[in-house]
Amino acid sequence: MFCPKCGVDQVGNPAFCRACGERLGTPAIEGSATSDEMRGGAVTDSRRLRCAVHPWDVSRAEVNVSFDMAPVTVEFHSVLYAQLSKGGLSVVQGGSDSRLVIRGRFVRIDQGSRIERYILTFLAGKAVVEVAGELIMDGREIQRLHATKGRSWGLFGGNSEDLLKQCARSCAENVAKEILLALKTS
Repeated sequence: MFCPKCGVDQVGNPAFCRACGERLGTPAIEGSATSDEMRGGAVTDSRRLRCAVHPWDVSRAEVNVSFDMAPVTVEFHSVLYAQLSKGGLSVVQGGSDSRLVIRGRFVRIDQGSRIERYILTFLAGKAVVEVAGELIMDGREIQRLHATKGRSWGLFGGNSEDLLKQCARSCAENVAKEILLALKTS
C-alpha cells in the first residue's frame, strides 16, 4: 500500500502514513474523470481518475552499482506516486482494471566514479539514472515516457547512492510531468 498523499510505501496496514501522517485505510474516492475534465486542471478529489502504476522493472537495466539499489528504485516510485497524486490522479499499485495504466523500466542505473567526480568535478564520473515507459489509456498507448538524469557533483566526489537517489527523484518528477501533460492534451 502506498500513501495517496506522499507516495511512500507502507509496511503492513497502518492507520497513518509513516512519512507524512496522512490517514490511510479509507479508500480513495474514485470517479471516471474524462479527458475534458482533465484539461481543465487537476481533477477534484471527488472525481479522480484511477491510475494503475506498475512497479518499474529493473531486471533488464544496465546496472553499475556496488550497493543495494533498492533505495534508488524506492525513491523513484515514491516520488512518482506522490507527484501523480498531487496532479489529481487516484494512484494504485499494479492491476489492470484501471482506465489508465503506467508501465516502465529502468534503462540504466550507473553510480559513476567517485574518484573521477572528485578529481575532474563536472567533467567525468557522472552518476546516471535513465527510465523509459508507456502511458496506456483504455488499452492503447497514448504516450511514451522517457527521462534521464545525471549528477556529477558532491563533496569529495559525492556519495554515489545519494546522487543516484537525486537522479531517480528528478526522473520521477519529469515522468510525472510528461504523464500529466499527456492527459491534459489527449
